Order: sequence, then C-alpha cells, then structure tokens
Amino acid sequence: MKMRIIIKIFILFCMIIASMGLGQSSNIKPLSLQLDKEDGVYSTGEKIILHVGADAASIPQDGCVIRLTMMKNGFYAKDLESRRITRDTPQIQYTIVAESSGWLLFAARQKDSKEKESRIGAIVNPLEIKPSMAPPDDFQIFWKNQVEQMRKERGAALLAGVESQSPSVAAFDLTIDMGKGNPPVSGYLAYPVSAKEKTLPAFLYVHGAGVRSSSLPASVQSALRGHLALDINAHGLPNGRPASFYDELGKGELKDYKYFGKEDRETWYFRKMFLRVQAALDYLASRPEWDGKNLMIYGSSQGGGQALAGAGLDPRVTAIALSVPALCDLTGCQMKRRAGWPQTVPIGEDYGCADEKIKQAARYFDGANFARFTNADAIFSVGFIDNTCPPTSVYSAYNQIKGEKKIIIKPQMGHEIPEDIHKELEKFLDGRIVKTAPVPL
Repeated sequence: MKMRIIIKIFILFCMIIASMGLGQSSNIKPLSLQLDKEDGVYSTGEKIILHVGADAASIPQDGCVIRLTMMKNGFYAKDLESRRITRDTPQIQYTIVAESSGWLLFAARQKDSKEKESRIGAIVNPLEIKPSMAPPDDFQIFWKNQVEQMRKERGAALLAGVESQSPSVAAFDLTIDMGKGNPPVSGYLAYPVSAKEKTLPAFLYVHGAGVRSSSLPASVQSALRGHLALDINAHGLPNGRPASFYDELGKGELKDYKYFGKEDRETWYFRKMFLRVQAALDYLASRPEWDGKNLMIYGSSQGGGQALAGAGLDPRVTAIALSVPALCDLTGCQMKRRAGWPQTVPIGEDYGCADEKIKQAARYFDGANFARFTNADAIFSVGFIDNTCPPTSVYSAYNQIKGEKKIIIKPQMGHEIPEDIHKELEKFLDGRIVKTAPVPL
C-alpha cells in the first residue's frame, strides 16, 4: 500500500514539473536549417542567409539559446553569435558573407543540449576549386608501367555458372588470376542469354569501403537492362560466402586495410585494387558480347575512387558514374582542406600536412589526378554535410573532367547514396550509350 502511495506521489510530482515547463528542453525537436538558395552554391562576396527554426510547441516556456558553429573546408572556423528563440519567435536568421572559395558547414543545436545537431552546407565558387596538388611528373609513366607489368603477370580467367534467378540472364562467378600471389579479380558476370556478338555495352560495378562479396543482383539487374555487366568486390575475395566470413576478415586480416603500406606508392593497398579494376575492364573488353564502343563504370564512395582510376588508366572508358566519390584530394592539407576518404595524410598544426612521405605517395592515387587523364563523360553526386568525402574533394576531381559532366548537389546530405541519386546515375549512363567507333588501347 505504501509503495502505491509513493508511486502516485511521484507521478503527481512529474505532472507538476511538466506543467511548469521544466525539463522540456530535452524534448525539443531537431532544429530546421534552410539557406536562401536551394542549391547552397554561392559566389565570393555574396551574402549567405541561413534560417534557423524550431517547432514552437517543443520550446521551453522560458525559451532556449541556439548555438551555431561554422566550419570552413572541414576544419573549425568559429562560433557564430548565440541567439535566443522563444515560442513567440521560433525563427532566427543569420547572414554570413562568402569571403573566399570553399566549403562551409553550419551546425546548430540548442545550447548545452545533447540533442543531435542539425547541419546544412554551402559552397562558394565550386567550379574554381582545384586539386590541392598537381600529379607527380611521372604519374602516367608509373601507372603505365604498373599496368604493363600486371598484364604480363595476369593468368587465366575462370567462369563458374551460377543461378541468376532470371531465365533471360546468364550469370557466372568470375575469377581472374593476377599472378605472383596477388588477390584475383573476383566478381559476378551477367548478360542477356539472347545476346549476339558485339551488341552489348559493358558496365563495371565497383564497391565502396568495407569487406563483402561481389553483388550478383547488381550484375543481373544491369543485364536485364541490356548490358554486359560485371560486379567485382574490392579485395579479390571469394564470392557467396556467409556474412560471417566477410565480417571476420573485416575485423581481422583486412581491418584498416586503407592504411596498409600508405608510406610508399609501391606498397599502398590501393595500387593492387586499382590494377584489378584495369584487369576487369580488360576482361569486359575481351568478351565477344561487348559492342566495342561503350565501356562504363559505376561506383560509390571508395567505388567512385576506383571508377576515376579506371577511367584515368583506360582510354576505352566512355562514361563513369560516381556517388560521393572517395580517394579525391588526398593531399587536401596542402591547401588546409579536409581530404577525401581515407584521409591518410596526417594533419599538423594549422591544418597543414604533417608527413611528407605519405603525402607524396598519396599523389599517385588521387582521383583528381586520374580525372585529368580521361575523356569520359561523368556524373557525380555530392553532399554538403559529408565529412567523409568533403565537397571540396569531390569538386577537385569533378573540375578536372573534360567530357560532358553533371553534378547532383544535396546541401543536407551526408555520406550516403539515396535511391533517387542511384536512379539518376543509372539514367545518365544509359543516356551515354552511343554508337561511336571504339577507342584503341
């Protein structure tokens, strides 16, 4: 009986506290952020007007203070003036002048609150953003030698039939021996069973970061759209194993693979990964079904970096689709910018580069450097709150593309690939299927 009385008193106390408006600040809904320009793109000297608002009903009776932080090019810039909002005035406005080219990230939250921040990004003069460093003088020579050596060492391609779940699509588990104990190319190949020789555009699908099997559904869906399709995993691993197989590798042998050998261009992990991309392109070009005209690559994040490498290495590549591409502007610290994933170059005082050896090695793997050596058409996507592949890193590569190009901008998107962007990228590639003479290798 006493316990029931105590519980009732406690409930009554909570109701009294709630009616007084105390403790409600923790229930405030996420702040809304909106720029005066929908695309978030500005020019130097232009005013950036940022609207910050809250759901009036969730604001404490005595109001709350909003803290707004601005970061420039991925590093802390300053706190903007803190302001109070109330139920009567739930909206406030900030005006910031775009002083110089680069990326601005705004983060707003209720002051002293542990609630998740709301974020929105803007970019100033994006088409003027250049790579932080030019390619090394021997960039093309280095990679030409690497590809030639790979082709000498490469062994046979083996195909094993697999069930495609579609009677109109033939599918295979593909393995290409890369020689000398190197991980093989490992992927799923698919094409329409009715395909005749020299009739199909070829599509290569490359993976984002992580450890997983190649995707049979990705290849099959592409084949159903009339393509010769190959989806390869990033590490040359056997396909179709239980998820635990890949999880254990990701936590063990391949944990932090992105850092393996980063001090030297000959040893960094991505050297062999990029060469497997080239070997996969060679294989597609060798298939009798390939039309000899259209060779395309689709990749997101790490896959976007692989796509840029493939296009820069192989002049037969006609179009690429890159969603939030990684491995770009790897030496961003040279310009005091946050680099693209995997951000291997250490950052020192005042946001500069702190390791010359790692910085010099990274230049050979930078997607922005590969981008300047391709004539392929390209579509990119970029999120203005993406700290993994910052907008400056994406634009550093995008601005080097010489072919027809397009970029999809999302001011409040982080490191993600939503379905609408995926469809837009596919549409772009399908629209690039043209009847032109093949480019000789």
